[in-house]
Amino acid sequence: MRVAFLWPYYPPEMGAASNRGTSLASFLKSKGCEVWVCAPEPSYLVSEDEPEPEVPVTRRIPARVRTRLGSRVLRLIMEAMAALAAIPSALRLIKKSDVVVVSSPPLLFGLAGVIAARLVRKPVLLDVRDLWPDVLIESGEYRPGTLTRIAATAAKIAYRSATAVSVVTEGSIAKIESKRVGREEILLAPNGVEEALVRPGSSGQFAAIQEAALRTRKIRERRLQFRLVYAGLLGPAQGVGALLDALETLQVPVRVDVVGQGSEAAAIEERAAALDVEFRFHGLVGRTQALGISARADAAFVPLSSSKMADTIPSKIFESMALGIPVVAVTSGEAARIIEVSGGGLVSEPGDALALAANISTLVADRDLATAMGRRAQEFVAQNYVREVFFEAIYDRLTSMSVRSRHRSTSASTSNTGA
Repeated sequence: MRVAFLWPYYPPEMGAASNRGTSLASFLKSKGCEVWVCAPEPSYLVSEDEPEPEVPVTRRIPARVRTRLGSRVLRLIMEAMAALAAIPSALRLIKKSDVVVVSSPPLLFGLAGVIAARLVRKPVLLDVRDLWPDVLIESGEYRPGTLTRIAATAAKIAYRSATAVSVVTEGSIAKIESKRVGREEILLAPNGVEEALVRPGSSGQFAAIQEAALRTRKIRERRLQFRLVYAGLLGPAQGVGALLDALETLQVPVRVDVVGQGSEAAAIEERAAALDVEFRFHGLVGRTQALGISARADAAFVPLSSSKMADTIPSKIFESMALGIPVVAVTSGEAARIIEVSGGGLVSEPGDALALAANISTLVADRDLATAMGRRAQEFVAQNYVREVFFEAIYDRLTSMSVRSRHRSTSASTSNTGA
């Protein structure tokens, strides 16, 4: 099966979207697929620390718009122009393919990919990592208005035009169904972790990470400082400032490692410098190095800025839990339920700094509890969130889409010959 793989973030760009894309492309290749990756020129969170992906980029398209200058209307127009400019390049791969996989957000990138596939009558699966504009409104980045209504219309067109839609959270299913998309066309394929990350005795890049996590569990009781790690974007939707609010009220020995970059990085560093807490800012590093830093932590901090983001599950939850690290989360909805059901961490509501401080204090005071929670977290992820299981479902759906498409093409050809 020949797969045209249109992905907006791909190495050397970093982040959860890039990680999901490279893992899915590699999985499809392992199933015998010929995968052609079409991705924009790297323009954001670029790291040269990681090795080349197993499935390299076949064709680069113009870079996505990366500017905060001008009005939001202007940025939307520029984003639309970039998406339209990508269609001709993408079409060269799509025409040769049996099926197309497109990722969203960015919303207009996803819409352009779906349109391109439909132009040449290729079946297309739209992999929706976040619902735009919903999550932009829920996080407070945008207020409901003309722009969000336009975005909602674009989303509806993309969802209804795709042959199938895969989503990463259960809450997203009902929202997409409300766009008059049939339930049978929606596939749940959550984020998770590679089987190798939770399989004992793994070799390769994960071996050293597993060893570091094991050593951390053995020495946790003897540490004078409790190590807390945050690894991810430093932007408004993440709400990392909640940790600083909580630390202002704490009088416990804590060290914080911050791994990542984003629009709020400078402000967070400035606030952290005023606290009587040791912070180490590692900046943007490759995924393997980020996992290595996390593996040496006693707990992972995973926040969201708003309780309205109930359908959002930060992928860093799964990676932290897979390493046997208890999660201290500021979240609600599906993410909170995962942590509570697993017994692998403690949860507080966004905006409740005192509750977050109390959760941190609990783990600092009881290192045995932290170790037990980490062990439960690791077992839960190994049993429920191995990425290859969900990718198998995507592969099966792509296979059925390809078979139906070939059958229709054969039937049409036969009819034309008969005529």
